[in-house]
Parts: sequence; structure tokens; C-alpha cells
Amino acid sequence: VVYATDAQAEPRVTVVGLFPEDSHPTIIYPAALTLTGNSAASSFLDHLQSPAALDTFRRNGFIVKGG
Repeated sequence: VVYATDAQAEPRVTVVGLFPEDSHPTIIYPAALTLTGNSAASSFLDHLQSPAALDTFRRNGFIVKGG
């Protein structure tokens, strides 16, 4: 059992079944800065929200919330 995005990324994997969407909570990958986050961390978070990164997420099977 793996995430659909992991299966999609591996060409040698054959998907034999999917869980119904209502059988589990929505899978969310949050990102946030800590109170002591530095400028590199802030830049990385900005990049994760950039159009290029959001497009990469979508192309790899992720659903971008609010995008």
C-alpha cells in the first residue's frame, strides 16, 4: 500500500486497486515557517508556492489546494 503519487512516480509499479476517497481522511502535506525560521527557509517556502512548483506538484499527481 502506497500513496497514488508514489505509485505514479515509479514506472515498475502496477496499481491493482484504489481505496475509495471516503475511506480515509484527506492527505495533506502542510508547510510552515517556525518562529526562528531564517531567510533560506522563507525563500524555500516561497518557492513551494511559486507557479513553477505548483505546476510540478500538479504534474506529479498532487491536488494543489487553492490553486
